Amino acid sequence: MFNARMQQLNTYENLATQAWETQGYDGGLQPLHKALAIARTHLGNNHLRTAALCGKLGLSYQALNRHKEAVPLLKESLEILRVNQADGDPLAGYLCTALGSIYTDKRDYKQAEAYLRKTLRIRLATEGKWHIETARAYTALGFVLSSKGDGNDATDMMKQALHIRRKLFGETHAITAKSYHNLGLTYVNTGNNHEAICYIQKALSIYANGQDIDATQVSLCYMTLGTAYLNDGNRYQAMQAMKACIKVNTSQFGPTDSMTQGVQGLLDSLQNQPETHKSMKMKINRKPNFFED
Repeated sequence: MFNARMQQLNTYENLATQAWETQGYDGGLQPLHKALAIARTHLGNNHLRTAALCGKLGLSYQALNRHKEAVPLLKESLEILRVNQADGDPLAGYLCTALGSIYTDKRDYKQAEAYLRKTLRIRLATEGKWHIETARAYTALGFVLSSKGDGNDATDMMKQALHIRRKLFGETHAITAKSYHNLGLTYVNTGNNHEAICYIQKALSIYANGQDIDATQVSLCYMTLGTAYLNDGNRYQAMQAMKACIKVNTSQFGPTDSMTQGVQGLLDSLQNQPETHKSMKMKINRKPNFFED
């Protein structure tokens, strides 16, 4: 009987994996719930397999932005890992990252920081410093600290991420360029516009000489550069950067894209009423995907 139930559990888990590939995360929810029910009944609520299934289900809900369902499952999975003295497992890092992302969405930066600091500790302990997951952990924590207003700590985190990516991928890789932009963005939000401009220009230089460039990242760089110039009082350079942003975005996504229209509106305002923005200071609130580079 037990072996038959375990086989059934495995079947449901495999069905969930197949559903993710063909139907997305929604398709995997039902088989995962069935697998979890079997695990609870036949393995117990504190079994590591139960933790893994809770985690998979919670991560699926988090990916679907169904935070109400995600949070208790993610926290239960973490607690089971803790009870089994496995809370340093790489799975715990993904769970903490997901919770950090959810609390960032809720603007509960204190909770987000606590979970993301735990992610960083786990990554350093399991993967070591020179690993892409560790760089992601530094970046995610940097964004949250920047949102909290902890500019110096945020800058330190972004520098650590940049250092890792330069070592892993080299100076001219698109991932390194993105890290330069992240650091520049952090400097914009701390008011250090000169440093921001230098780092964003480095990112744009890499993109200009690279292949298979992500147009979204290039347009974001130009938008951040325009913001830095505007905050620094250089409206002409700000408008040039915004025009470049609009050009890239329009060619890739069309004139009706929301970012294109938003930047165009700001540019029109600068051109038509320049004195209105003479002392304008802007920040950029952009939450990244904590699971991607």
